[in-house]
Order: sequence, then structure tokens, then C-alpha cells
Amino acid sequence: MEENEKIYVLRNSSFWYDDDYYSFLISSDAHAGHITQIFDDKEQAIQEWKQLEYEFTHRVGFHNFLGEETFWLLEEIFPDYGHYTDLIKLNLDIDQIFELIHKIDRHAYYLYEYPKQIKLGIVWDNIKNNYRISNTKTEYDFRSNLFIDTTFLKDDPLLNHVYPSVNSFNFTLNGSLPDLSDTPILLTQLIQHNENINYDEDRKFLRIKQLDSSTIKSLNALLKEPIQCLTIEEIYEIEKSLNQTYLKEIEKK
Repeated sequence: MEENEKIYVLRNSSFWYDDDYYSFLISSDAHAGHITQIFDDKEQAIQEWKQLEYEFTHRVGFHNFLGEETFWLLEEIFPDYGHYTDLIKLNLDIDQIFELIHKIDRHAYYLYEYPKQIKLGIVWDNIKNNYRISNTKTEYDFRSNLFIDTTFLKDDPLLNHVYPSVNSFNFTLNGSLPDLSDTPILLTQLIQHNENINYDEDRKFLRIKQLDSSTIKSLNALLKEPIQCLTIEEIYEIEKSLNQTYLKEIEKK
């Protein structure tokens, strides 16, 4: 396997309405959201992306195009159509809808490029006895959006091959120091002597300002549950399992 072999990842951006306009909940530079699919071929990934956006657009009745800030652009493209509902009458095909979504930046999903070998830091939540996960499914989502909280390593040379580029390396561990470590005194000393780490006593969480390999090594020597570093594909498999379990629990209610 070549060092810079790429994979193409579709993530759910969680479309929502905030009482003013419709938009994605998770911005593309956050590198978050449930991993919907992974591809080795970029063109196949783009075709699936188009299909997802096309289906979503019709499911929400083109409401993803609704918003005062998008009217001017739509009027430029379709000068004879003064309202977003008129777009439905145009019977736009999959490519036309995808092009429009790009122009007004109303993605419900987003496509990412990653080196296949890149690894991200993830954390096991001792309190919940599970990976730390987020669920951002909104009333407009038609798929579950349960995903693992992850962080890239700032000193990873493979970051140069990630698109969109990564701009945040913040990482947190929840719990008291005795919850996090069997040697809380040593952990306290590490925090005091490492300006990249701080601890919020009131809210009980340890914050790493910039996650990197050196910080992981120092912390893992003291943590009950070491910070794990997994590939995108490994994280994808965990997320699939989490979502399947979540959906089964919903069905039982």
C-alpha cells in the first residue's frame, strides 16, 4: 500500500432549520458527522454524494434551498422564478441539483479526502463505558447521525493530504483526575508542567489544546484508558455498530 493512498469519505452534515434559515449543522472543516460511506474511487464517491443530495432535496421538498440569503443567487440563475417552490416545477436532474447545492452551500452531506493510513485520536468514556459519541440527528435528517468524537494529530505529516484542511486539534477527557488515572498525583504534575494540557476542576474535564504524538505518549503512561489512535476505516466500522445498536434500541421503544 502506497503511503499516500487515499480514501473518500461521505459524512452526514445534519441539515437543520434555526428559525431564520435552513443550513447544515456541521461545517465541512469540522471533519465530523456520521461516516455514511467510504470509497477508494473518487468518482464513485461523487456519484453517491450527488444521489444523497438529490434524495434529500426531494424528501424535504426543496426546503434546503429556502433562505433569504440564497434568493439573490437563485434569481440570478433562474431569473424567471421568484420563489424557491418554483424550483420543483423545473424538474431539475441530479447534476443540476448538485450544482445548485454547491453554489448556495446547502449540503446535507460532505465529501472528504483522507490518506488511508492517517489515524485520529479517540477516547473511551469511563463514565458511560463507551466511546465518546455525538448524536446530531435533526428532524430533517432521514438517517441516524451517531458518530465518534475524533481529533487529528497536529504533528501527523499525512495532514498535508487531508481535504478540506484541518484547523482544530482540541481534545478533551471527561472525569475527575482519579477517574482518569490510577496515579492522579502524577497526572497533576504532568498538567502543571505541560502548557499544552489544562484541567477544569469545576467542570471535571482535562483539555489538550493541541493533540500530538508527544502529548499522547505522556498521557497514556498515566491514563486508565489510554487515548487510542485509529484509522478512518476502523472508526467507520465502530460507527456502523453504534448506529445499528442505536436503531435497534429506538425500535424497541
